[in-house]
Amino acid sequence: MTEGDRSLHRGRAAIGMGAPVRRRMDAVVFSAVLIYYWGLEYAVGPTDEVVRGGLLYFLFVAPIAAFSLMFLCSAIGVKRFGKPAWLMLVYGFIVTTIAVLRSDLATAATVTLFACTAAAIFGWRLVPSARLLNALFVASIPLGAAAYSLGISIYSVLPGYSLDGELWWRVSLFPQVAPSAYFALIVLFVNMMDREAPGRRWLIPLAMYFLVFSGLRSALFAAGLGGGYQFLVGRGMLKTTHGRMTYVFGALLAFVVFLLSSQLFLLIPSLGNETANVYLFRSAGGLQSSADAVRTIYRTWIWSEHLRLAAQNPLFGIGTFDFLALSNINPILDATSRGSESFLTGLYARVGLPTLLLLWSILSAIKQGVDVDSHLHLVIGLFVFEAMLAYGSFMNPYDFVFLLMLGLLAPRLPQPKLARCPVPLIPAVT
Repeated sequence: MTEGDRSLHRGRAAIGMGAPVRRRMDAVVFSAVLIYYWGLEYAVGPTDEVVRGGLLYFLFVAPIAAFSLMFLCSAIGVKRFGKPAWLMLVYGFIVTTIAVLRSDLATAATVTLFACTAAAIFGWRLVPSARLLNALFVASIPLGAAAYSLGISIYSVLPGYSLDGELWWRVSLFPQVAPSAYFALIVLFVNMMDREAPGRRWLIPLAMYFLVFSGLRSALFAAGLGGGYQFLVGRGMLKTTHGRMTYVFGALLAFVVFLLSSQLFLLIPSLGNETANVYLFRSAGGLQSSADAVRTIYRTWIWSEHLRLAAQNPLFGIGTFDFLALSNINPILDATSRGSESFLTGLYARVGLPTLLLLWSILSAIKQGVDVDSHLHLVIGLFVFEAMLAYGSFMNPYDFVFLLMLGLLAPRLPQPKLARCPVPLIPAVT
């Protein structure tokens, strides 16, 4: 593990007399926020929705709104409130202003909360520790089993008990499969790349178990992207910042091209094992036609619909919209989609070109990590972008896994000159 990665979990250098106390408070508050939203993962089942204005909606939104407001009020004007945070605030300001002018209050509220939360985490370098991460992962196993027993979740932590039709072998830590799979993915790579993480030797195979048996192909693809990066770095390649950032763009381009080229799936032979076919293709008989391939990768249709809607106003988007009312339902699909997946294309349809500022903010956070030789920053950044292309359901500021990814992506402070200011390092969030 590089010094850049290790610093993510050792903490941030304290400069000034009051800084140590303040940074301990930052760590405690962010820890509490993560634990709170981790607990809320068990409040919503796979078919439940958080209704705007309801009690559950208030429990999700109010704490993160208070957290963002508290940190931003104390951060404005701070010299170390760096580029990623400022870009996120500019994105929020532009989109919110346009939304208010066209009376789109839903977009204004959603984007403001998103931008302020990300800016607060980036601005104050709120980095969760491997210890906290691993503790929550281990605690998720008995809670996942309890959620299944109580009927909150249709997935158990053991294969063979799933109530999800053909996917009888699927397991999940949470009632929602996607956050569980990405949580396992994050735990896997943090422990692989941090040799000082507690319990890493037995947590790595455990995280791999929950990742593989989640059956979530996008998370498995993300693991392949992260593993490919580690392989190239281990072989002495990608030594420069330019080379590493090029890998980010190249890997995501390969992901998009692969999904858009549905015919490529037909070149993959069907397997004799029915379970393997269901795992790979969601069909017991494998893929037999282009229609089967499109069903397997239906998000590419959602992308095309989002881009078609965005063409009505490519500069500032069309605002809040009802996907089912505006989309051309593809008869190939077995069921209509609400269009909530694919965060990036959906956001572009909603707010237009200012989406580029959000991407620029995340890329800046990745680059700051790469500049100090933090491989974990780049890998987490890959996961964020890949998840934004594939999902929308948990890409929001009141989701535990998304907050976790933002925290691990948060730029760290420059290396302190300890010879001039010998202040002890403060542990990160525990």
